[in-house]
Amino acid sequence: MISDVVRSSVLPLLFRAHAADALPVASPQRLQSVADMHPALPSLDDLEVHLIAADAGRAIQLLEASFDAGASFEDVVFDLIIPMAYRLGDAWNTDRLGFADVTVATSTLQVLTRRLDSLVERELPVSCLPGKRLLMCAAPGDDHDIGAVLIEQIFRHAGFEVATLLGNSEDAILAAVARMNADMVGISLGHSSLAPRLNELIRQIRAQHPDRHIPILVGGSALMHDPQACFELDADALISNARDAVEIGRALLRA
Repeated sequence: MISDVVRSSVLPLLFRAHAADALPVASPQRLQSVADMHPALPSLDDLEVHLIAADAGRAIQLLEASFDAGASFEDVVFDLIIPMAYRLGDAWNTDRLGFADVTVATSTLQVLTRRLDSLVERELPVSCLPGKRLLMCAAPGDDHDIGAVLIEQIFRHAGFEVATLLGNSEDAILAAVARMNADMVGISLGHSSLAPRLNELIRQIRAQHPDRHIPILVGGSALMHDPQACFELDADALISNARDAVEIGRALLRA
């Protein structure tokens, strides 16, 4: 079911129907070398062994050792976790790993992702916007949530209050936006065929929200595969680089 994994820069990094969504910006070899050359990070080979074995405890120990050795939150996210997701997708596409191994490894990687914020001491940046609430979700019709969880951690680390919605029906998303009184919504779009459905959801979010101009961010592999369909979305920003996502979100909230 998993057919194409997250590349190095994407917002959000969510698995599409049986795949991890992404906007590829670097080759697997490039991503491998970035992680392996960082002195504070474990090799992708070492991390993959523990992910396939579903040994989250040992994998977490690798992350703890990385932080103890001086790695930053950004180092681990952009130079280890995301390249690892890319590597798993590439392993599936090239038949280096089978479905069971990739599924187990991906699930274990999601456990690591959820633990990131608790593994590193956080100092909120001066430019953070305390109290701002972000809802992350996949577009209606898209599945899986590892990427949303990762982006949740990136925004949370930047000082946002973030919730990730696991169910992604229109009703569930609209209810979550209202319940959370979200200041901004981030949505992953893995398939351009879902763009019209997503556009209607965006219209409904704005129609029911007290702020009819609530910022809505859209990312995902559809931006690469069919950018024209994405350009027609009524979103405030189409984001293909996770490193820029937080600053774009801040700018929209200040506008």
